[in-house]
Amino acid sequence: MIRAHIKELAKKIYRYYQEIHIWYTYEIQAMGNRYPLLNKKNRCAIREYWSRFGWKIPLLWHRMLYQITGTQTPQFFPESTFVLEILPYMRNSALTTGWGDKAYLDYHIRGVETAQSVLRNVSGRYIDKDFKLCPWEEAQTILHAFHSELVVKPAINTDTGKGVKLIHPPYDLAEIEREYGKNFVLQLPLFQHDEMKKLNSSSVNTIRVNSLLLDAQVCIMSAFVKVGEEGAFADNNGHNRFFIGIGEDGSYLDYAIDHDLRRYNSIPSGYEFARKKVVSFHEICETVKKAHKCIPHFGMAFWDICIKEDGKPAIVEVNLWRPNATIAQAATRRPFCGKYTDKVLSYVAMQRKGKNE
Repeated sequence: MIRAHIKELAKKIYRYYQEIHIWYTYEIQAMGNRYPLLNKKNRCAIREYWSRFGWKIPLLWHRMLYQITGTQTPQFFPESTFVLEILPYMRNSALTTGWGDKAYLDYHIRGVETAQSVLRNVSGRYIDKDFKLCPWEEAQTILHAFHSELVVKPAINTDTGKGVKLIHPPYDLAEIEREYGKNFVLQLPLFQHDEMKKLNSSSVNTIRVNSLLLDAQVCIMSAFVKVGEEGAFADNNGHNRFFIGIGEDGSYLDYAIDHDLRRYNSIPSGYEFARKKVVSFHEICETVKKAHKCIPHFGMAFWDICIKEDGKPAIVEVNLWRPNATIAQAATRRPFCGKYTDKVLSYVAMQRKGKNE
């Protein structure tokens, strides 16, 4: 009994500090950018909408998103509400780390193209491309057989692109271990379509697609392109990167935002993206729908898709932990769950009610 109370108290403390961290991060941004206060009509509309589902929410995120996007909808998600109150009911959180292990991406996700792994370090043990265990010496031999570039990345709890690098032969497994320790993966690089190179030629610029699995059907909630920092290889690290929303018809919106939620009408490469169609957007959505059905423990999944040179999509990775809902909404100019917002909130409200009864 005492152990159960301690466990419950620990959960409450963790949740409190998570909320403080999220609130502090965006409160600083709101103060720095001086987002205007909402008028009474908007405040009432937001509170009335969210109260229908049993929530009393902070208005900070609506202040920011109304100003950035020019869209006034109460359906925008506050980051703290999404992370702490909604997302836990949309997945089996206990499985997030294991199923999000990048070493097993192509094991869980079948029937669609993914980044090809050539060697995986799993808790210090090596597994080859066919998921067969191999001793250290054999793992080194596998690496020596490659005379072209490889991508190395941490495999667990890394959704920010930290540690993702393009490396060159000759390969020294011991040296890679010194930098990455355990739990990393080596993959063949993906070469992107010419249209994606125009956004930024140094980085692999991916399409982030947020999908929803509800009632045995997969739906696309929202999508945006992630443009890497000039000189960087990965598109999801560095501070000078950009996000461009994609409409339901597969066209880019007419502005980009950076990591600090500043809005731009152009990006450093000079590429004029506004209202242009994303290559193979329909195929991208179909790939995500097929892939999400392979991981039914997760009602929401957040995919990074590379458009290859031939125009076909390939899954780079899937984020099962926590996306940045504020960036997604600011980039796409619409609520995180898009037209499925009411459905998601109704589902979560029912789950919360059932838990409390």
